[in-house]
Amino acid sequence: MPGKSGAVALVECKTSRTVTPAMAVPMQRLGDAIKRKRRNGTTVEKYLVYRQPKAKSVTQAVAPGVRALTWQEFVNEFPPNEN
Repeated sequence: MPGKSGAVALVECKTSRTVTPAMAVPMQRLGDAIKRKRRNGTTVEKYLVYRQPKAKSVTQAVAPGVRALTWQEFVNEFPPNEN
């Protein structure tokens, strides 16, 4: 998703109820490639969106630079534009 001032947000959606650090590796590689290609200090945010776990334990820390959010959290944090 494009962001302000040339920022980029990478969003990967999983059907899993559990996230692992290994799930974030491809997105980390893509984020690194974007930063190398643009070389202008482009901000790259990375989000791993997944299903609400049955247990109430929810984590946002999955890998360095990657936030894990349930789809409900993602929708609440990034509502669609009304434009």
